Amino acid sequence: MDIPENQAAFRQQLISQLTSAGANTVFINPWSDGNANYHSSLAPISPFGQQQWLEKFITEAHAAHLQVYAWFVVGKDNFPAQQHPDWYARTINNEPYNQTDEPGINLPFASLAHPDFIKYHLQVINEVNQLPLDGWVISEPLIGWGDKDDSFYTDFSDPAIFIYQQAGIHQPTQLIKNLNLSGQSSDLELYDRLVNARAGIVTNFVAQTMQQVRRHANRPIIITIFTEPDARGNLLSSSAIKEWLGTDIAALSSLQPNIIEIQSLFLDFEHPQPPNWTASMVRQFKQQLKSDIPVAVSVQGFASEDPLPPAQFAAAITAATQEFPAGVSFYAYHTLTPQHWQRLSSLWKTK
Repeated sequence: MDIPENQAAFRQQLISQLTSAGANTVFINPWSDGNANYHSSLAPISPFGQQQWLEKFITEAHAAHLQVYAWFVVGKDNFPAQQHPDWYARTINNEPYNQTDEPGINLPFASLAHPDFIKYHLQVINEVNQLPLDGWVISEPLIGWGDKDDSFYTDFSDPAIFIYQQAGIHQPTQLIKNLNLSGQSSDLELYDRLVNARAGIVTNFVAQTMQQVRRHANRPIIITIFTEPDARGNLLSSSAIKEWLGTDIAALSSLQPNIIEIQSLFLDFEHPQPPNWTASMVRQFKQQLKSDIPVAVSVQGFASEDPLPPAQFAAAITAATQEFPAGVSFYAYHTLTPQHWQRLSSLWKTK
């Protein structure tokens, strides 16, 4: 998005929209593309950070009775790719791992197994944690997008390969190449081992992040994950989700986050979901989770060109709310029209 000339007015606009709609919490990025949106002694500083955006936003949001959670995407948001190209996750062809989000937009990913990146990540987590936050959101701790060579995220950087080899997978690249050529693995046991090792890298990274957050204060932690239905709205089994996402939902649950939030509508991605699936997705996910951890839902009510029509957006929010999850959020505020905000106000102000 364009950097607003008057950042103070922009903050007030955001806070006013949220409070007028009846929201009680806002998730906000401490980092954008590896650059800090606050005054950092560790990270490159963004134009927002040069004006201490995050510090001022927290103060002004609290004055308006809004809680503020620091929100980041695992392996992406705080990865300063230009300064540390050696921290990249690597593709099967030993190229830097980039997710092609839209034509011309490539999002770099760090290796979650790289010890130097992990050290840096925990340092900047601690730095942001010194601010008077109300909680944290660890979003998409799974990097479930595939690249052109591997239909599932698999890091082939040296630190990750070392972990695979410790698990008895001595030729992980050849294993994946054989799978891509034949459509099925010639050694299912070895492939399962690779999936579990890959999941372990992600889960261990999240565990260290949570431990670092809770060293400073016992702040609530939300883990946000994707959900993937079939063409009829049936949620894939946990084992299939583990395969697609490169992580194990049961393992993340065992870390005892305060809330698990599932993302419901992918109108900006390749798997659009009708709004009337939202409540069903929550029910199915709760059944598979087999845990007493509260479940929230994030309504992804936008597309790259056209936002979800206000009535459908309201229908998805209503369906999620009626399922009694721990909370209902929405993503990409900047795509919402005044009509969307009016719908939100009519829904949330009565709760």
